[in-house]
Amino acid sequence: MVRRGNPGVTSQILKIDGDRRAAIAAAEAALAERNRASKQVGAAKASGDEAEFERLRALVAEKKAEIAALEETAKGQDQALFDLLAGLPNIMYDDVPNGDDEEDNVEIHRHGAIPNFA
Repeated sequence: MVRRGNPGVTSQILKIDGDRRAAIAAAEAALAERNRASKQVGAAKASGDEAEFERLRALVAEKKAEIAALEETAKGQDQALFDLLAGLPNIMYDDVPNGDDEEDNVEIHRHGAIPNFA
């Protein structure tokens, strides 16, 4: 029986959370770069610079795919983090006895008379 949790799970949770945060930050940086390039696309088209226009369009498309991949990674890590956190046991008081099932419970006090049903 695990009373206070598993230290290995804690390090797993921290690693997944760190990776998730890094993916989110990278996606936000790629989004900012895509937005910056999108603004430059219009300026390149207006100036008639076809080579720059095509380069920027390719960059925007590349960043769009990169953002989607990073967001998918972060979503998967969100699920993995949720699964680990949902599997953590409740922390018990120190005076709770160890036991595998209800037979190992200790009765501390009883209130009132026990009803006797027919």
